[in-house]
Amino acid sequence: MTDSRVSYKIAFSMYIAAGGDPNREFDSVEAIYTELNTLLEKTEYTFKIEELKLDITENGTYNYATDGVNGYKPVRLNIAVPTSGGGGGNTGGAFDWQSIGYNSNDITAITTPISDGIAYAKEIYDNWDINNTSANSMFYADNRLKYFPAVDTSNLLDVNDMFCNSKTLEYLPALDFSSVDSRFLSTFKGCDSLKEIKISAVSSQLANTDSMFANCLSLQNLEIPENLKSSATGFMFLDCTKLLSAPMFDTSEVTMTHSMFASCFSLTSIPLYDISKVTDAPNMFSYCIKLTTIPQLDTSSLGDASNMFSYCESLQSLPLLDFGNVYNVFCMLDGCSSLVDVAGFKDIGKQEYFTGPLGLNSATNISVDSMINIINNLYDRATAGYTNVAEIQCYQMNNLTDDQKAIITNKGWTLLT
Repeated sequence: MTDSRVSYKIAFSMYIAAGGDPNREFDSVEAIYTELNTLLEKTEYTFKIEELKLDITENGTYNYATDGVNGYKPVRLNIAVPTSGGGGGNTGGAFDWQSIGYNSNDITAITTPISDGIAYAKEIYDNWDINNTSANSMFYADNRLKYFPAVDTSNLLDVNDMFCNSKTLEYLPALDFSSVDSRFLSTFKGCDSLKEIKISAVSSQLANTDSMFANCLSLQNLEIPENLKSSATGFMFLDCTKLLSAPMFDTSEVTMTHSMFASCFSLTSIPLYDISKVTDAPNMFSYCIKLTTIPQLDTSSLGDASNMFSYCESLQSLPLLDFGNVYNVFCMLDGCSSLVDVAGFKDIGKQEYFTGPLGLNSATNISVDSMINIINNLYDRATAGYTNVAEIQCYQMNNLTDDQKAIITNKGWTLLT
């Protein structure tokens, strides 16, 4: 860590750039910048500086340090502004974060510039009732909310829609939700500007987490306790386009995962969730464009798998999945253009009324071995006496032998070209 003093002139210009009042009078201005630990490439560094709203100048060494071998270190500027009368309010970088409940460790993590949002945060902090048990829709679509103060949330029972559609909210402290009973519905839905959410504690009660983090378009880092026990995860992470990793939590009682991770563009993998009771998973991973594989999920109760992996264009492999109860695979693998290795879908087609086709036309590079795995795991509908049509379609069918194609038709499946 490196601290450097900068001149009055530079510091004042940085204060103005950070949203300070240009009409305030000061005896002096001291600014300290601190190099962050992470080394970045130049493009990432430039983005980070812009994100921190620092004034980039080619010849200024006050706002960054460079290393020609290892990359660039962005810096965080903290401005101490002693006043000599005039102005007032919460417009400067000298705001006392501890006045809204943050400790010194919290303060070092805050990179957003001070703004009028602080005054509102102070209002919330000063009027917070620790005995209140409901925050249902408390800050719904609140366009004044930018910084949420570090208040005691441990007595809240209901946080349904608490911050829903608060599109200007940028920073939250770690939240203690240890008393929340079951009401997590849409808690953070539509918080477009939040990049990080940390929940420090939850209760052991079964909770509805439908749409809990949906449409958090800027969310990158998410920490939730693993003992969060969910009963419903539909749309839970929908459109979290920048989420880098999926958190592990208890899904053993979940029955519906509709669009749970749909359009999570940045996810490359998911944990081994317990989805043994899930019956409906349409669009569960659709448009997870960086997802390369999934773990050995227990799909033995699954019925609706329509669009489950549609347009997962980086998906390369799938483990053997139990599809004995699946009745709908419509567009399940559409757009999976990178799919090569498939272990098969055990007993797929066992349900007499089956909606398909099992379409693999997008998987132009799927291996012949994978096709054989799929064929061998097709349920024998002919022996079962089913008369309803079940269809399979694959770009690579022409690479199968006549005997292999005969296995498909002899099992009562219709082969589409």
